[in-house]
Parts: sequence; C-alpha cells; structure tokens
Amino acid sequence: MKLHFLKPGLLIQNVDGELIILDPSSDAYFGLNEVGLCIFECIDQHFPSDDIVTYLTENFDIDKKTANLDLLDFIDELKQADLLVSA
Repeated sequence: MKLHFLKPGLLIQNVDGELIILDPSSDAYFGLNEVGLCIFECIDQHFPSDDIVTYLTENFDIDKKTANLDLLDFIDELKQADLLVSA
C-alpha cells in the first residue's frame, strides 16, 4: 500500500471545470480533466494507490489494469514536476 502526498505550498484553483495546479517555487503548471481531478482528490485525501485504482474502476468505464497504468503515469508526471512526494 503506497501513499503519495502533495508538495506543500501548491496553488490550486478550479477554473471552468478544470483544476489548475501551480507550484510557485518552480512555475510548474498542471491542468487536470475530470479523471485527473478525481485522482488528485484521492491523493489529497491520502488514499493508498490500490484504493485509487478501485475508485477509478467503480466511477469510470475503465478496467483495473488500465486504471493502474493511468494512475502510475499520472503519479510519475506529478513527481517529475516535483508536485508530489511518496511515503
């Protein structure tokens, strides 16, 4: 069970149904769609990765393998932008 945490100090704003994340220390910017927003909210609520995959399969038309791959890709992108830390 792996937990991920958002980097402290991020600026987060919902703009016209899209979640915008900005790291003022690096100017890293992300815009999230509906699925990205759900993953982000799960991370923010400290859901373990397995629970996020389950949430995605229950709320979107996606199988477990695809949900897991999408989650890993999303987490990797946030880590590369230095917006996420893992426990």
